Amino acid sequence: TDNTAAAGGAVSLMYESVAAFEKCIFVNNSSITTAGAIHVDTDAAGSFTQCDIIDNEGSPLVETYGGGGIYNAGETSVNSCIVRGNLPDQIKDTSGDMLTVDYSNIEDGISGTGNIDADPLFTSPDDFHLLENTPCMDTGDPALPVDPDGSRADMGVYPYTLYGDVTLDRTISSLDA
Repeated sequence: TDNTAAAGGAVSLMYESVAAFEKCIFVNNSSITTAGAIHVDTDAAGSFTQCDIIDNEGSPLVETYGGGGIYNAGETSVNSCIVRGNLPDQIKDTSGDMLTVDYSNIEDGISGTGNIDADPLFTSPDDFHLLENTPCMDTGDPALPVDPDGSRADMGVYPYTLYGDVTLDRTISSLDA
């Protein structure tokens, strides 16, 4: 969060590096040459699962690089993530067919299984917990472990939780006392 770098303000995968990120928040990062948050180079691979990639700013060299959220020239998997508010764009892929994005909420949309383009309804601009009517509830990859309430995984870092719901049945009742 709040980092600046030459390539990938938060993460730069290069030189045959391979990394997996799960339930990470990448917010308000910037780069002077490529992706605001995540840069995956031609010989690298990255996997991002249930991450929030929000409000990052990539290089003004849009024609060459772009990718405010993610710049991918390598092999990248994005699964059950929320990618929104990044400039100049959410994801820039120059790999050909080495990018997969599934069960994710991507601003401006992207092809892939189960993807949506909708306001995730965060609690506030700097609190990425989900509100009750979020379209990200129960729409993550069904192959992921279930949420604490036993339902299908949500998109993003924080699963929707009804505060005070001790029994995790998504209601507040005398059983929660």
